[in-house]
Amino acid sequence: MRTLCALLLGLTIPVAATATQAAQTPPAQTPPSTQPAQPAPAKPAPKAPPKAAANNASRAALAMTLQVTSRAGAGLGDVKVTIDGPVSRDATTDDGGVARFPNVKPGTYRVRFENPKYVTFEKELTLKAGQSQAFDISLDDAPAPPPAPAAPAKPAAPALGTPGDPKAVNIADFLDKNLIGNREPMKRTALGCSGLLESDLLQLRDPMPEKSHDTYDETLYVVAGQGTIKLAGHETNLEPASFVVVPRGTAYSLARRGSKPLILISTYAGEPCAGASK
Repeated sequence: MRTLCALLLGLTIPVAATATQAAQTPPAQTPPSTQPAQPAPAKPAPKAPPKAAANNASRAALAMTLQVTSRAGAGLGDVKVTIDGPVSRDATTDDGGVARFPNVKPGTYRVRFENPKYVTFEKELTLKAGQSQAFDISLDDAPAPPPAPAAPAKPAAPALGTPGDPKAVNIADFLDKNLIGNREPMKRTALGCSGLLESDLLQLRDPMPEKSHDTYDETLYVVAGQGTIKLAGHETNLEPASFVVVPRGTAYSLARRGSKPLILISTYAGEPCAGASK
């Protein structure tokens, strides 16, 4: 009996060990499939971030419209409008007072409005990104130009006096009949007179004291003899054919040189002549 149990125990132990080993042995790996691999699905493109979209919108071309009116609200045509900013352009308003600027960029513009009939006006306008805009501008009428200065009144023409008789005189013949006497210090004889002009023949033996004329001018022409004239403080020698101008208000004096009388033609201009000696 004991022998039979021992045999049974000896058979049982290996069987148990075999079952334990089978439990610990890893299962056999399945060979890889021979079917072709499927491609991975494409990934969707990433969306642009909001900031990039905003930048694209800010760069988009916009339009600026300007309505130019008077203070009463009437559209003003023919007004030159100049914009200076991200782009620079100019345009002229139509009959309704509208100026359009297509394809401009957003930003701040300095806008100038010009027309001779209205006061020139400048204003800063900001064109926002992403939208076209219209602006209303009113202009003031230009002030009326000052009246032209009145032309200065022309001075009244001086009275010319009464015309005299035409006359021609030969001085040599005239002297033969009107020569100064040996004892005469000075002799003045009228030659001709008309209007404001008078001419005399002046003959000097003695010096003529200094004098001046306030209302008329005088010219002197030496016919014969020699002398000296002191004019405005300066002395000048006189010879035949010498000519002197004495403006009104200028003091002068005359004196002869040598033994012969100093003979001159004295002409006055500025007062109606009376034919009398000065």
